[in-house]
Amino acid sequence: MRTHQRIIPNPKYPYPMESRKTINIPQHPAAVMNAARQVAMNPPKGFTLGQIIDHAYAITMTRGMSMASWGENITIQVYAGPHDDAILDIVSKPAMPTQIVDWGRGNGNVATLADAIMIALGYPGAPK
Repeated sequence: MRTHQRIIPNPKYPYPMESRKTINIPQHPAAVMNAARQVAMNPPKGFTLGQIIDHAYAITMTRGMSMASWGENITIQVYAGPHDDAILDIVSKPAMPTQIVDWGRGNGNVATLADAIMIALGYPGAPK
């Protein structure tokens, strides 16, 4: 199982605006999507289900406003990997496009959802 985490900067601002975690999972994509659907139907505290798009293997979620943030939009996608495995891609972006800093909340969102999905698949948590 391999994991990649990167922060993609917005060209308009010198600060990172998108948090992403990509994990290769040695299971069929349908099994990973079912685990992601389980997590989305019973989301961790603070997360709200947006929609589940079964034919695209995608889920959208949101995180509400707080003192440090206007909220975040989260997308979970599952792709077929090259070796009969699945690629889980989780992206968190600030809901307000003019937000310059998310104070690490995006990375926290991605890590929380990745851990929950990996636990639903029977793993001890997401690789760090």
